[in-house]
Amino acid sequence: MKILKYFLILLMASFFSTTVNAADDYVPIPPAYSDYDGMKLGFAFPDRQSMNIQKVFRDNAVNRAVELGWTPVETDAKWDPKQQSANIAALTAQSDIEGIVMLSIDFGANNNAAKKFEQTGRPLVTYHMGISYKNAAHVGPNFYEMGRLLASEMHKDLGGKGKVFFVLGDPNSDSGVNENRGLNDWFAENNSDIEILAVQPAYWDSEKAKQVTKTLLQQHPDVDAIFCNWDVMCVGMGQALEEAGLVGKVRTYIDSGSDVCFTGIEKGWYTKCAAWDTRDQVKRAVDAMSMLVASGWEYGDKPKIWNVPLFIIDKDNMNDPRIRNLAFGDSSGYITGQLEFPNN
Repeated sequence: MKILKYFLILLMASFFSTTVNAADDYVPIPPAYSDYDGMKLGFAFPDRQSMNIQKVFRDNAVNRAVELGWTPVETDAKWDPKQQSANIAALTAQSDIEGIVMLSIDFGANNNAAKKFEQTGRPLVTYHMGISYKNAAHVGPNFYEMGRLLASEMHKDLGGKGKVFFVLGDPNSDSGVNENRGLNDWFAENNSDIEILAVQPAYWDSEKAKQVTKTLLQQHPDVDAIFCNWDVMCVGMGQALEEAGLVGKVRTYIDSGSDVCFTGIEKGWYTKCAAWDTRDQVKRAVDAMSMLVASGWEYGDKPKIWNVPLFIIDKDNMNDPRIRNLAFGDSSGYITGQLEFPNN
């Protein structure tokens, strides 16, 4: 009952804490009273500034913590898995850190550091991309099911047969590992005649995605569809298709739902995007941490999983305001998109 009580309180708070400002402009109001007054919450961010989405994550996470009364303690790994593990270790050494909230760069590299932190009796909550170690809680998309969802859409659109290749982000990330597995499993289980020609990483880099796509198009000119692992990175894929005169001829399936998804669909670069509310997930990760701390989490407790709902965006529903709110909503940081992709 105690856990349910805190869950309901935090859920109500999240529904009423909206703002019309972008994430950088929003200034949270610290509460007059909070159970978390004077308590420190650690953040092991992968990189707070390298790409707009990471700034969105950072701003919404820290703002939510302040709204709940926490004192945030931030670390920044500069997109280095070893540094992120070192940052977790540094937070572990601080006995007044009540818990850690993080997006993991790598699916396995942070397992040991995360486990050592939790063995001190403090929870670690992951959001968006998690780790293979079963930490206290995870909030974000189920990337395995996202892969299955995109496989089913691809199968349906191609009439059950065709040739495809995959452009992954980081093959060692939660997204890269589990979406790839979900795609392959769905094709195998449903006796699909979809043939996977190649799987190549682009490491979240748009220019690398462009070069990988150009190379694979040259090697496989008969390709029917492409899966690409992140809409911002996949701008490079779209550019490669445009240069090859293949826009609209090769179907493309993307994950994430920033404003780039909508622009890509408008340009014909993207056929469908699998999307979720990226801002909401990180706020709920802070809520989950708050609930765990308040309800007396102990090492060895069963991990909590909060898989956020997934949506398919295409040209038929992209102008639905409920869909556009996934990327352009309150505190999204995606209001203009100028940091990621010029909307020419």
